[in-house]
Amino acid sequence: FAGAPRGSDSDVPILIVGTPRSGTTLTEQIVSSHSQIGGAGELSYWGRLGGRILRDMARNYTRDNASILAEGYLNVLRGASSDAKHITDKMPGNFNMVGLIHAVFPNAKIIHCRRNPVDACLSMFFQNFNDGHAYKFSLDGLAVFYREYLRLMAHWREVLPPGTMHEIQYEDLVEDTEGESQKLMRFLGLEWEAEQMDFFKKERPVFTCSKWQVRQPIYKTSRDRWRRYEQHLGPLLGLLDAQ
Repeated sequence: FAGAPRGSDSDVPILIVGTPRSGTTLTEQIVSSHSQIGGAGELSYWGRLGGRILRDMARNYTRDNASILAEGYLNVLRGASSDAKHITDKMPGNFNMVGLIHAVFPNAKIIHCRRNPVDACLSMFFQNFNDGHAYKFSLDGLAVFYREYLRLMAHWREVLPPGTMHEIQYEDLVEDTEGESQKLMRFLGLEWEAEQMDFFKKERPVFTCSKWQVRQPIYKTSRDRWRRYEQHLGPLLGLLDAQ
């Protein structure tokens, strides 16, 4: 990735990544409530194309390919929010593609949403996700998935240039929403706007499992929810030491 040709110098994209149920929707609602930021929701662009690109990257990744990939993504973003200076894509699974995304868009900002691992896994377990999330149908599968996610994020954290990725903890965000949001905006190079605290009034469509939660002011009842089910969570409890 370090030697790959860049596709675009654009700083339009803001990628919000993490596991499902880690606070990505809440983070996008707060960020996209800024007057200069539009929200595109969850885009399938990198998941749809990334695997094919990566499989052939060593032999057939050229500057032209990178430019085509960048132009296609910018067109998708602009289709969602044509006038915004920056546009968010909150597809959580893009954490798999961070290296490729950074290679194509070295000036894109990446926000990594983190959450207590057992709360995140339990929330995934409770959701009626499609078969693309087959790992979530057993607690053992969730534990394996989450450890591999942590391993990959540790790698990106080590190799990405400073200032590329900002990490935010869900529990900190709900405890001090304004303070953590101000840190986010400093990372994005924009002034905090007080209206961002009214993110739950934003009328932009939300199609994720959090669509009702983000229509409400911040609440804290999702923290440490796992403790109610602790005696049933065997394979997940080991994740508490793997953060």
